[in-house]
Amino acid sequence: MYGNEADLPDPVPFATLIGVGVGPGDPDLVTFQAVDTLTKADVVFVPVVSPEETGRAEQVVLGFVEAWRVDQVVFPHDAGDGPAAWDAAVAHVADWLLAHPGAVAAYATTGDPGMHSAFPAFARAVAESVPGLEITFVPGITPMQAIAARRGEPIVEPGESLAVLAGPPDEERLRESLATFDRVVAERVGPKLPAALAELATADRLDGAVVGAVGGPRGPQLHDAASLPADARLPYLSTLVVPARRRTEATR
Repeated sequence: MYGNEADLPDPVPFATLIGVGVGPGDPDLVTFQAVDTLTKADVVFVPVVSPEETGRAEQVVLGFVEAWRVDQVVFPHDAGDGPAAWDAAVAHVADWLLAHPGAVAAYATTGDPGMHSAFPAFARAVAESVPGLEITFVPGITPMQAIAARRGEPIVEPGESLAVLAGPPDEERLRESLATFDRVVAERVGPKLPAALAELATADRLDGAVVGAVGGPRGPQLHDAASLPADARLPYLSTLVVPARRRTEATR
């Protein structure tokens, strides 16, 4: 027992894990708050498919943060490695936080950490092993925002409906969305692009649809969906943006 408050041990400071949205892959679209958070964090975790590969978020982060403060978290795309890879990634981050009481760790993710991102679930899993962990978010610009802005088109207008499908999109859900919503966005459409193009053609929604990415090592890569071959292949992180059907003056 302790005789008085002066004899009590100092409380262990709680660590902080911040999900930081670094935009669609273009360093010019990273917010001031994101840069400030990344540069002040004790460590910046970045998700990658392989240790030998520089991920999309990592490419952006390295433009603002020294490489020695960047720590890769590996998430293989191989579905067979899913649960084991997830557990290993959670343990990796949790172990670092437990070894650095009171530290501030940033976790960089493309787009926005609160929208169709694995970060919320990942952070909750880490918190199960790190008592008192504080979790916060720094919002980021999403790929659909960047693509729409580059095309000079709105994402959605007043009175319209919008469906945003976390990808790779299920064909049935995409079909239902095209039939029900004025505008449709499908993220991570790369692996399902041929099927998505077929659904657009069947629904007569190819007109004005665009697919691709604004960020990445090769810069903006946007394609008119109507001009792509039926068996087109694009990178995994490609986003499909389907505008509202064109309206005639009589229907306005």
